[in-house]
Amino acid sequence: MELRISESKALEMARAELDQRLARYRAERAPDEREALQNALSAAARVDDRQLLEELAALDFDAETIALLPIVPLIAVGWADGSLSAREAQQILELAEERGAAKASPAHQSLTKMLQKAPEQAYVFACIYTLRRIYEALPV
Repeated sequence: MELRISESKALEMARAELDQRLARYRAERAPDEREALQNALSAAARVDDRQLLEELAALDFDAETIALLPIVPLIAVGWADGSLSAREAQQILELAEERGAAKASPAHQSLTKMLQKAPEQAYVFACIYTLRRIYEALPV
């Protein structure tokens, strides 16, 4: 996974990924299902911005997996050389468990998939972009 690209290219990739995922999310889920998912995400992530919540849901995060969002960039760094060592994977798992991703939980299962197969570059940039917007929205 190439992580050394310009910020403008990363932003372009993130927006394109989000647009694609949002279109699929809106097409595949009924409005009441989207609303319920976003309400649960809002409580778990302490985010009120409806657009951000919709983007998080489109990125396949929910109330049980949202704690993984800040770990996605770390996973990408682990995969940067094309492979993830057993030691790197173990350290990421331990960090996730400290953040509440209990074994056999949906968050742990989602994380395990990212540790077995590198997440797509555009997905990583979309996660970073969304995480950045969450941090920018926090009160100072």
